[in-house]
Amino acid sequence: MADTKFTGLTALTTPQPTDILPIIDLSGTPTPKKVAVSDLRSAPASYAPTALTVPANYSVMFPGKLKIVADSSVTISADGIVSIG
Repeated sequence: MADTKFTGLTALTTPQPTDILPIIDLSGTPTPKKVAVSDLRSAPASYAPTALTVPANYSVMFPGKLKIVADSSVTISADGIVSIG
């Protein structure tokens, strides 16, 4: 499995509350973690971070809204100011 890309995995169309997903925690240094489907279902409907920093060589997508691909560090402050570098 370590050599398999996400696109090569079989789709799970009926996830159960105990199933887990990989996630990158961006609340500090980007850290791979896991999250249970049940936790996602109980999460607040909206989340307004105070700021977002995307380190170099990472990308972040907000489907239908925003895609950030960072060749260098990108920071978006709570008031929407974007800083690069």
